[in-house]
Amino acid sequence: MGNHEHNEITCKGRVMVDLFQAVRRDVKLSSYSLNNVTTHFLGMQKDDVKYNQIRTLFETDSKSRSILAKYCFKDTFLVILIMRKMMTIYNYVEMARVTGVPMQFLLSRGQSIKVLCQIMRFTIKEDLIIPNVEKSKSDVKFEGATVLEPKIAFYRDPIATLDFASL
Repeated sequence: MGNHEHNEITCKGRVMVDLFQAVRRDVKLSSYSLNNVTTHFLGMQKDDVKYNQIRTLFETDSKSRSILAKYCFKDTFLVILIMRKMMTIYNYVEMARVTGVPMQFLLSRGQSIKVLCQIMRFTIKEDLIIPNVEKSKSDVKFEGATVLEPKIAFYRDPIATLDFASL
C-alpha cells in the first residue's frame, strides 16, 4: 500500500495514456481508487465485485459470467467517461501543439521539457544557441533537476531562473 510502480509500455503508432497517472498528477483526492474517482467526477458508483469472487463468477455458469462481464465492461466504460469529463486527450493534444513536444513527453516527463522546447523555438527564430551545460557534482542530490553553481557577482540586469517545484 502506498507504493506505486509505473511501467511504461511502448506500442508504435499509439499513445498510451494511463488515466490513473493523469488523475494523480492533476487532481488532489483522498483516494485514487476507480470508485472514488468515479464518484468525484461522475457522481456514480462502480459495480462491486470482490477480487476473490472473480474466479468463482467466471467458472460457475453463464449467468455468473454475465455478472463478471458487466463488471468488466462498466469499469472500462467508467474510465472512458472520466477521460471525456476531464478532456484528457484534448488537453494533451493541445498542450503538445502549444509547447511543441511529442504527446508521449507530456505523459512521461516533467514540466521542464515543455519550457525548454518553447525556449528552443524562440532561440531558433532569433538565431541563438542554447549552451549545453555539464552537470556538476553538486547536482547529484537533485534527481531529475539541473542545478547550476551560482556565479557570485553584482548584476545590473535581472537574472531569469526557472523553478518548476512551485508549479
